[in-house]
Amino acid sequence: MKLPGMAGSMLLGKSRSSLRTGSMVPFAAQQSMNMSTAAQVQSGATVNSLLIGIYRFWRSQAPMDKPHAPVDDRMLPAIVDASDNRAALGTWATALFCTILASNLLGLVPTNEAPTSGLGFATGLGVSVWATATTLGLYKLGFSFPGHFIPGGTPWPMAFIFVPLETISYTFRAVSLGVRLWVNMLAGHTLLHILTGMALALPFSLSFFAMVPATFAVACLLSALVGLEYLVAVLQSGVFSILSTVYVGEFNSVKLAGPLAKVVKKL
Repeated sequence: MKLPGMAGSMLLGKSRSSLRTGSMVPFAAQQSMNMSTAAQVQSGATVNSLLIGIYRFWRSQAPMDKPHAPVDDRMLPAIVDASDNRAALGTWATALFCTILASNLLGLVPTNEAPTSGLGFATGLGVSVWATATTLGLYKLGFSFPGHFIPGGTPWPMAFIFVPLETISYTFRAVSLGVRLWVNMLAGHTLLHILTGMALALPFSLSFFAMVPATFAVACLLSALVGLEYLVAVLQSGVFSILSTVYVGEFNSVKLAGPLAKVVKKL
């Protein structure tokens, strides 16, 4: 008489265990999704901190711009923090920074030339970033995109002056972003090539006793320039990534794009 009761209790226990197992599967999946999202946010925050640090160091090298430095230091974190998808923007900035840094460092390998010291590669990067920002702006603002070029509170007759001027300034971003990187990398590598050629010709133009200290001095100078080139490679990668993040984040933020979109609708 007890067997049915025992069988029922066993079936009840199995059903409860299956219910617990079924409830644990969505919970585990949710936990893994939360952990991956937290990892993306953490990586984005780390990259943003690195880029902001490079930006502040770059700004500190310009004495004439120091009165504006506190305002600029608040501007970049505000644009990055206001982004719709901060983790995706941080991942994109990380990939861009690593790509440009690797391209810059290739020029310091003997017999190699940095891809960023070529005008086509550098301007191609600048144009692609500008096209990405423009496409995102058109997607976010639509026909209100010209409102991005009109400051808030501007009288409507002045809009016909601001829009053409700001359009020209905005278009030149595509050129200035790549040309800045190209000129900085080309100048450093050209200087290294000139000094290396002079160092190789030095033994044939001096006596033995004068050649030893002169060669040592040139070797120290070349070592210092190579170290400076490493610093320039990192800084230029950071500057390009920071400006690209600002350009893309400018349209990737609803908080920044929303008020600008309302300007044209009021005209």
